Amino acid sequence: MACVLIIDDNETIREGLAHTIKKLGHQVATAASGSAGLAIFRERAADFVITDLKMDQGGGWRCCAAWPSWTPTVRR
Repeated sequence: MACVLIIDDNETIREGLAHTIKKLGHQVATAASGSAGLAIFRERAADFVITDLKMDQGGGWRCCAAWPSWTPTVRR
């Protein structure tokens, strides 16, 4: 199954999505900020990313801009 990275500063949304995706049989990594999400992605690239675009401490737009330079197969 796929590894899904969820980046959201809202804990309820982040954990709710994680719970649902785990029930579907996928592995899940979570981060509470864009900078934390980038750190997780650097360690282990996810197959799929769900991110909140407007967050403090490095929002989702920053993540979307960074990924293609690290992984050539990443598409926005």
